[in-house]
Amino acid sequence: MATAKIFALGMMYDWPSASITIKDTKIYGITKISYEHERKLENNMGAGEYVVGRGSGGITAQGSITLYKEEYERLRDLAPNGDITMFTPFDIPVTFFNDTKQTTDVLKNVQFLKAGTDVSSGDTKVLMECPLIMSHVDFNK
Repeated sequence: MATAKIFALGMMYDWPSASITIKDTKIYGITKISYEHERKLENNMGAGEYVVGRGSGGITAQGSITLYKEEYERLRDLAPNGDITMFTPFDIPVTFFNDTKQTTDVLKNVQFLKAGTDVSSGDTKVLMECPLIMSHVDFNK
């Protein structure tokens, strides 16, 4: 049985290696970014009991970011009337680095879906989860 070399993959992509930019502004006060796309696939039946083919439909993309309130306020300062939901569509490049490679995913035609604040007694920080709408993700560009 073959065994993997120790440290065969070297330094891995991690949160400290991530670089995220919104509206040409480097974002530092971010604790999470999540994005995905989903392709509609459907089995097609014919005569008999088995699938005879598969059809595909469109791709839908979704995501969210979680920011410290202070970073959220920086974005509000850039937004029309201080409302981040009023931004025109923009791209968010998400870049990861390691010792040997850089890879960038680009969230395309993004807009914020909600604006607001959520804080509770005892919180030592205020985090804002901001859902995103986007047209698609260009992976590894």
